[in-house]
Amino acid sequence: MYELHVSAAQASQLASWAVLALGFGNIWAVPAVASFGARYTMIFGLAIFTGGFFWQAASESYDSLLAARIIGGLGGGVVESMGPMIVVILFPPEYLGRAMSVYTWSLGAGTVFGPLFSGYLIEGLGSWRFPQYLFGIMSALNMVGSILMFPEPIMNIRVRGEPPLFSAPDPSCGDEAPISKRGRETIRLENLGPERSVQDEQREFAAPPVPPGSWTNLWTMRSFFLRFTHHHPVSGWLSMAMAPYRMLAVPAVVLTVLLFGVSISTNIATSILVSLIFSKPPMLWSTDLVELFNLFVLGGLCAGFLIGGLLSDKMIASYTRRKGYHKPESALPLLLPLGIVIPLSTVLTGYGLANGWH
Repeated sequence: MYELHVSAAQASQLASWAVLALGFGNIWAVPAVASFGARYTMIFGLAIFTGGFFWQAASESYDSLLAARIIGGLGGGVVESMGPMIVVILFPPEYLGRAMSVYTWSLGAGTVFGPLFSGYLIEGLGSWRFPQYLFGIMSALNMVGSILMFPEPIMNIRVRGEPPLFSAPDPSCGDEAPISKRGRETIRLENLGPERSVQDEQREFAAPPVPPGSWTNLWTMRSFFLRFTHHHPVSGWLSMAMAPYRMLAVPAVVLTVLLFGVSISTNIATSILVSLIFSKPPMLWSTDLVELFNLFVLGGLCAGFLIGGLLSDKMIASYTRRKGYHKPESALPLLLPLGIVIPLSTVLTGYGLANGWH
């Protein structure tokens, strides 16, 4: 940041504002997906995210760089929030813990290897702009991959050539059709038992069967389209944007959000603090050496990835066998070690830095 003549505190704000923008980007994911579909939302978010990197690389002032970080974060937040949605679509409930652990590990690994690669690029090439170009190219490739390999998964989006859901030609898709032949869109807020749940909205409808020989046509139809309609009316943007926050009425969700937020914030704060301390006199460590500290975070991610997802699936499956119904909150005891380790490690890190243990 010497090139832009800013202080270390201002440099740290580049990370803080970008993370805040990621959070705000999540707000628009739900209404955007419902209105425009997951495919176009993903591509649009990746386009903003990609443009943000190239904007950062070309920035000539601190204000321009900060604005690029914020705008890029807004696009990245939309994309990031769609990951769990895609996981839920692709995997059955008994594998959700393991699938989400892979997704969470991927997010964490990106925060580890991104700064690490950046540090070596900056030291080797002598400019902080080169990592931005590299990440912009990687994001652009991701966008191209999404254009080619991400057909529209939202069943409420009707593209040209598709029959209405209620007029499916297969008679087995009537009122008594098995659930495997139906489509369902549900926002579930809280499980209250085997018979009752609080729901924002649930729609169940007959889904037209797809002949085995038409998967290529289905991929083409659901991928490359410009005009579409909705099988069912879409709610207002404001109500859909606020819908996820009603989940905060569920104690299990509040506890999980708080612990996850504390975990992320402490990791970011510790990373910034370590960078500031070790890059200043008398240490004067180079950028690549400072970023090696992130490898310790990777070790914790690998341990959690191998244990957390599998154990959560096992605990939920055990509860389902004993009680007769599915309850995701039965995996909450796994958060107890997290709630103990995070404050202790943060206090230990701060105490060590304050007393010169480094």
